[in-house]
Amino acid sequence: MSEGETKVLELLAAAWNEFVKLDYRHPSHQMEFATAIHDAQKIIMWRKAQDNYPEIFPKYEKVEDEF
Repeated sequence: MSEGETKVLELLAAAWNEFVKLDYRHPSHQMEFATAIHDAQKIIMWRKAQDNYPEIFPKYEKVEDEF
């Protein structure tokens, strides 16, 4: 795992830790935030799958108009 990928995962964990300190607003917020964190973590896992199995999970060149 790259240093950048590790940093992203650490920041996601920090975001979760700060979120759970916030005051209660709605019963679904905590689960929805956890799902969003998990979705972001999955993207890092997919990157590792691309590194380990490029024949199955190909990498693509960045297109200039993309994000």
